[in-house]
Amino acid sequence: MISYTDIPTNNEVKITCCPHCSSINFIKHGRYKNTPRFKCKDCLHTFSTRTNTPWYYSKKTTDQWQEFYYLLMDCQPLEYCAKTLKINIATAFYWRHKILNALKPQTEPDILSNHVTMHHYFIKESFKGSKTLIHETENRQKLWVVMSYDSCDNSLILPYSRRIWNKQHFEELVCSRIAPKTYISAYGNRYIQVYAKNHNKKLKKSKNSITETPFSNLIDIFNEILRKTHGIATKYLLEYFALVKIHFLKRNFTIGEILHNIYNNSYIKSHNIKKLRSMKAPS
Repeated sequence: MISYTDIPTNNEVKITCCPHCSSINFIKHGRYKNTPRFKCKDCLHTFSTRTNTPWYYSKKTTDQWQEFYYLLMDCQPLEYCAKTLKINIATAFYWRHKILNALKPQTEPDILSNHVTMHHYFIKESFKGSKTLIHETENRQKLWVVMSYDSCDNSLILPYSRRIWNKQHFEELVCSRIAPKTYISAYGNRYIQVYAKNHNKKLKKSKNSITETPFSNLIDIFNEILRKTHGIATKYLLEYFALVKIHFLKRNFTIGEILHNIYNNSYIKSHNIKKLRSMKAPS
């Protein structure tokens, strides 16, 4: 759930330490295009409020980045974003993945607990954007994706197997993220239901149990993002799942808060974006 509140400007971002050496011994060092700059007295590096953010080294204005963020939250396609902001479509692609890369750790829970509901969902592999992989539909494998939601308003969406069910991969990738003595309710897949039944022996439902299954809404959000973005390459699935969860979770995500968090240590170089690999579903 997103709340569209005021976005922090460069002047409102508070610098607490040097991003290079973490020293708190720094001074003001002028401005560049209305962006405050600072200098560390210990390591002698200079930095600004944009250092180590997705827009680090960007020659575009912060206003353009902020407008792009609104378009991203609305799941607008790259062509529309590029035309609206008068930027190259390749620039829009890199901007999108810089922000998605920063959003992922903010929505990824360390562990699910209390009462967890699980549902599986099939997704066809997508090689969108690839110039080397085979694109024929018959060569695309079916990915098993588990959608999990707990009574603490945490969500885990993860591809865990390719083609057929694999219990070992399910336990390694999914069950390892569930706290001990957590009650599991499974829907829509007999393999997960059998696993949940064996897991729940001698366990009782938590008092904070989930009274309704939210997966229909979750799948609708994912399908809407797929429709608006004209498909998602499989290797970027985990990045886009972060966007799905921001729209789905009950807790309030303000754009100002998210952007403030993105300001901190979320920089990734553009040439590394195409090297990104989401957690591949095992064969």
